[in-house]
Amino acid sequence: MENNISLLELKIINESQSDADPYFKLKENGIESKIITTLNITNDPFIGNSNRVVFITIAGINDVDAVYLSREYVQITNPNEPFTIYSAVNIDKKYLLDDSGNLKYKDVIVSFAYTRKLPGEIGISESIRVGTFFKTNVPILDERKK
Repeated sequence: MENNISLLELKIINESQSDADPYFKLKENGIESKIITTLNITNDPFIGNSNRVVFITIAGINDVDAVYLSREYVQITNPNEPFTIYSAVNIDKKYLLDDSGNLKYKDVIVSFAYTRKLPGEIGISESIRVGTFFKTNVPILDERKK
């Protein structure tokens, strides 16, 4: 039986607005946004385990390396029906700007992984890598005062 994960909705909410944006807004202090996503998992191979976890990772890409900017996780309590995850995205400007105050990344990679491991467990990095089921680039809109 194959595990199927469906991404039913992905929204980025900047500031206190209710409408979704296709980007993260960079303000004077950094990025303060929310990711709202709805998932459905069928034929769940981890159903008998107490730990069923979705990791949301945000990484910036420079010339050669991925730089992790944020990683949140949510434990799933009832994977037999669609569920929604609300994840705060708070990235300080010191991680986004170079020494001259210029934006280091034009976009970031947002990825989702499903695993049965919790943070700090042995093998968590490999479990996240293998369990990644969705990855996309999201632009950064620089809205700082010039």
